[in-house]
Amino acid sequence: MTARVATLMERAIQGEALTEDEVYGCLDEDGFMTPRTAIAWHALSHWWCDDDWRLRDPDYAEWQLNQITECLASLGPKAARHD
Repeated sequence: MTARVATLMERAIQGEALTEDEVYGCLDEDGFMTPRTAIAWHALSHWWCDDDWRLRDPDYAEWQLNQITECLASLGPKAARHD
C-alpha cells in the first residue's frame, strides 16, 4: 500500500491528474496502513479533492505541494519501488 500511495504522490507532484478510483483504491488493497502511510494518504486525498482551490489560491497550492512532498519523503526514498 505504501508503494501505491508513494507512486500517486510522485505523480501529483509532477502535475499529473489523479482519479478518484486511484486515490480511494489505495484503501481497498489490504485494509492496513502504517501511521506514516495513513498521514500520506490523507494529504493525497486532500490534494485530489482540492484541485479547484489550488487553481484559485497559489499560496494554498504551494502549501499542499509542500505537504505531499514532505509526506512522500517521510515514506522513505524507496517507497515508490518497495512496500
